[in-house]
Amino acid sequence: MPTKAITAHSYVKILFILVLFLCFWGQFERDEWTPDEPRVTAIAIEMAETGEVIIPHLAGQAFIEKPPLYFMLGAGLIKVLPIVEPITALRILNVLLALFTLYFTYQLGKSLVSHTTGYWAVMILGTMEGFVVQTHWSRVDNLLLLTVIAASWAFYHGIKYQRSSHILLGAIFAGLAFLTKGFVGIAIIMTIWLAVMLTFMLHYNHYIARYNDNHAKKAKTTLTKKHLITQLALSHGAGFILLSLIAGTWIILFKQTGTPETWHQWFWVNHFGRFAGDTAQLGHIKTGQPFYYLAALSEYSLPWLPVLLMWLLSIITKMLRRHTLDPINTFLLLACVIPLLLLSASATKRSLYLLPLLPLFALTTAYYLPFCIGKWTRYFQQSWFTLCALIITLIAGIPFYLPFIPARLADKIPDNIHTYLSYLHWRFSIVVLCLLTMVYLWRIRHKVPFFHHISAVTLCLYVSLFSLLVPVVNMAKSMRQSTHAFIEQIPLMQREKIAAYRLSETSLAALVITAHWKIPQIHDPLRVHSILQGQDPHYQSVIVEHTGTFETLLPQITPKLSLTDLHLRPLAIGKIRSNKKNGLYWISDKPTQKKTAQGTNTLN
Repeated sequence: MPTKAITAHSYVKILFILVLFLCFWGQFERDEWTPDEPRVTAIAIEMAETGEVIIPHLAGQAFIEKPPLYFMLGAGLIKVLPIVEPITALRILNVLLALFTLYFTYQLGKSLVSHTTGYWAVMILGTMEGFVVQTHWSRVDNLLLLTVIAASWAFYHGIKYQRSSHILLGAIFAGLAFLTKGFVGIAIIMTIWLAVMLTFMLHYNHYIARYNDNHAKKAKTTLTKKHLITQLALSHGAGFILLSLIAGTWIILFKQTGTPETWHQWFWVNHFGRFAGDTAQLGHIKTGQPFYYLAALSEYSLPWLPVLLMWLLSIITKMLRRHTLDPINTFLLLACVIPLLLLSASATKRSLYLLPLLPLFALTTAYYLPFCIGKWTRYFQQSWFTLCALIITLIAGIPFYLPFIPARLADKIPDNIHTYLSYLHWRFSIVVLCLLTMVYLWRIRHKVPFFHHISAVTLCLYVSLFSLLVPVVNMAKSMRQSTHAFIEQIPLMQREKIAAYRLSETSLAALVITAHWKIPQIHDPLRVHSILQGQDPHYQSVIVEHTGTFETLLPQITPKLSLTDLHLRPLAIGKIRSNKKNGLYWISDKPTQKKTAQGTNTLN
């Protein structure tokens, strides 16, 4: 028995270390990836250069979709670490946010049940597909993830154990969530706070009796209902004041620094407009899809979805039999359902928005694990192992079967990616090592607990994928080489006389990252026509983003104006995103005697 206990404890420590290691693995040695990373990086770079921390800016223009906290942290790391590239500094921030998220997940698990539940929740969250993928992407939502779980722990611990200091700490984290993503951050935290309060009210006698038993020796008097209500009211009142100070300070500075239009865009359009679905230009509008996040959860919670479903089935069974739910199940049910209802009520939906709730689903899975062990878990364990082993084997064998794939499929693979995958290199050795580890895990599958085995298999899968496929994805998504090739065609001395028209945020960000070029964006087609006629006092040419040929571009620039007297030509053609059809045209009205081949290129 002692030997088995030591072995099981060793497995837990090894898995815990591997989960922490996975937060680092695959983060670096790659460029900015769309979506979001180019924009986030460019904003952080600009904030580090200008010191403007109240309103974020992209290419010199106010970026009001998000408050500044994430960009402030990114800009701070960029200045503190000048020897690394800005995207590397942001990925270091990613790692720190992921590690702190795991820490507060552990703390909430410990407050909820025990140390063991906290450790299990860390390993479950650290192997959830949604957490692993999204925390390897530089996004504002990673900071929201941290502030939500930190505030959830602080409120739960403060209300359960009557700790006013923790309630104040929860208010601070709620304020930081506001500075991360506006009122959305506060709304998500408040739904979880509501779950805590409802749980406390439904199981009031349980908590009071437990509190008095634990403090019988220290306290001279027992905790009464009147004293409890007074203490909660005072601590929450102080917390509300603290939250208001944090949020209100930034709002005042924002209104003083910005304009009435920027305030309208941020407060009304970005919040109420997104919720109501009136912001089609911002994207992600999905009206009439009330079950959207259930589909997203089925992906983000892998490989632990079956355990979550079994927990939900057990809850439904208890409710049908009119059994009273215990306080832990009550909190987990409310904390998972209420925020989901809030997200589902919004017309703007994106699977990424589910990220802040993943720690709660991880805690739910960790709590239910001891109760779900049965014959079905062995079938699930074997099925998941088979799937992961097959994927890792396919990855390891790419150089051997790649030459034999049909030509019609091989032609769709870019040459640089095909060359990279055709030869054995050091990254394949990591995949082979994971494959050998899988063989070892198969041999000990009956000796290792179900939970440990699933975690280890999943970690092998992630390490294999990140080892070999991250460079492949980088070759497909990197914008640096194509952006540099386009910028090289534009003389440095002429750039201050060039304006941008209809450039996407990604293209603006690519120019900032590659050449520190904050090209001004214009929105009036009449001014574009004026520039192309040589009548504008500031600009002599424009860069336009368009899908298709130069000939199809002209009617879209100024569809209602005659261009017969203009001798327009593209001075440069580029393509920033290799996996998109959008191209960039640098257009001038200067006449040319000979039409170049470049000017008639079609961007495919």
